[in-house]
Amino acid sequence: MAKILLVSDNKTTVNEVENILLKSSYTLIAVKSEEEAEINIQNNNADIILFDCEVKSIDIIDIIRQLKLSIQTKDIRSVLILPKENINYDILKYANDYISRPLDKNLFLSTVASNLQLRDALKILSKNNNDLAKSLYQLNVLYTTGTQLAGTLDKTKLIEIMTDGLEQSLSLSLCYALIFNDVNDIRLIIKSLFPISQRLEDAIKLRALLSYKNLFSITPNISDITITKFSKDQYGEYDLNVFGYDNLFAPINIKNRFFGIIEVFRENDFAQDDTKCFTTLVKQVSL
Repeated sequence: MAKILLVSDNKTTVNEVENILLKSSYTLIAVKSEEEAEINIQNNNADIILFDCEVKSIDIIDIIRQLKLSIQTKDIRSVLILPKENINYDILKYANDYISRPLDKNLFLSTVASNLQLRDALKILSKNNNDLAKSLYQLNVLYTTGTQLAGTLDKTKLIEIMTDGLEQSLSLSLCYALIFNDVNDIRLIIKSLFPISQRLEDAIKLRALLSYKNLFSITPNISDITITKFSKDQYGEYDLNVFGYDNLFAPINIKNRFFGIIEVFRENDFAQDDTKCFTTLVKQVSL
């Protein structure tokens, strides 16, 4: 149900708008001041804001500018209710639409509906553009990573290239790879956005060993594992709550023989394209 925020200190205007919307599916919230308007905007109580241009105590242009500057509010539609005379035409270039007095019910409802439809269409367009940009970026990372992988046969270096590619293409919170070069060379590589706590490091080590054992029926000696850690940002720390993030997991095989495992975590859920990108990078390493 769409929410309409009406900014007006004129009781007659408020009653008029209430009557127009009486049998509609919209929720109307009427406020008298700029402060009340800002509170409702911050509380996500507006899909459309109706500004009564006869209210002189409110800087409508400033409110609309603030809406457009914020990612959270930039999609809110601003519609002016113009007076019968003495119209400030300069304000029209800042708002999305306007309604002239006297208020016609059908025109009023049509204006509200068209602005909501346009808002939804722009959201879809923005999402599609973002998805396309993301896909192109991931393809570029896959190509670059594939080129780097082709330039080395060092298995540890391959894993480092793979984890770098995963971090770039998926914006990971954390990833780890347990690789088994031979019985005397078992390595756990952990890469994360923030440094990890000691108990998270111990938990990742145990998690990796159990996963390795389940896949390959082999239990590496925990004391034989060499741990390498990398973190990008020092202003924070990851703890056991990382295991509540969305994750992707895969074994790493070389010439049909087990080599290691890779698991990645991200606070935001992985999409289908993210899963394909992850699988493709792991297969590139195997190849």
